Amino acid sequence: MPFSSLSDDYSDDCWTLSCDAFRLHTEAIVWSNRKLLDCVIPKDELRRFAKHPEAASELVAHGYWTETADAYVIVHQARYQRTKEAVLRQQAANRENGAKGGRPPKALREHSNHPQKPIR
Repeated sequence: MPFSSLSDDYSDDCWTLSCDAFRLHTEAIVWSNRKLLDCVIPKDELRRFAKHPEAASELVAHGYWTETADAYVIVHQARYQRTKEAVLRQQAANRENGAKGGRPPKALREHSNHPQKPIR
């Protein structure tokens, strides 16, 4: 499962945005990572996840996104997101490692030879 990464100054960077634009920007980052879109949001998918898709124009106007004929491209915080290629490579490595049988069993802990009293 891919994850979204935000810098610790994310909210500071976004403080001038309206609440709707802040929410849309955050939703778009998460959606892009979930769908492995490499920060490119097709315009026709915006309404699938966005509560306030009309805020896209504010994000473009303030430089958080750029716009093409068919898509919005997330610029702000894009460098913190893993690429589709990196996620797929990690998933393949995880599958390969999982096929090896997992971690070796841990050594048993030492046990006392003294009888224990029942806990009440």
